[in-house]
Amino acid sequence: MKRFDRQIYFPRFREWRQYFEGADVIDINAVQKTDAIELSGIVVFPFAKIWEIYMKLGAAYWDATSTQTLTPPSGPPIDRVIDESGTDFLLGVGAGITPWENVHVRLEAQAFRTDDKLLGLDFETVDDLEARFDAYTLEVHWRFQ
Repeated sequence: MKRFDRQIYFPRFREWRQYFEGADVIDINAVQKTDAIELSGIVVFPFAKIWEIYMKLGAAYWDATSTQTLTPPSGPPIDRVIDESGTDFLLGVGAGITPWENVHVRLEAQAFRTDDKLLGLDFETVDDLEARFDAYTLEVHWRFQ
């Protein structure tokens, strides 16, 4: 198993094309594990007595590990592990409904960016990709009166 440093790019592999003698088909696998702590505030807009929509803005303090494997058409796979941490803006939107006096149900989507190196993105050649963490949640709240 051959190790490589962080200067070789996924998924374009410009530096590897010579190593693999111009092979165009390369199997790439990247698995990312992200843990995050969030600090955010929300602005709630209630309407029609039981409905609400809201926006969330805050910060996500994240720690992520990415395990990446390149499998060329011939030859052994090449592995690398990247461990990064950082802070980024967190944005979210959601909607909620209170169908009964003590029950509130909320659906939310939120996102923050992580480091592009975790997915091996080369922005010189790949413009439309980004390393982003998206979360979708369905919450049920019991409200004490």
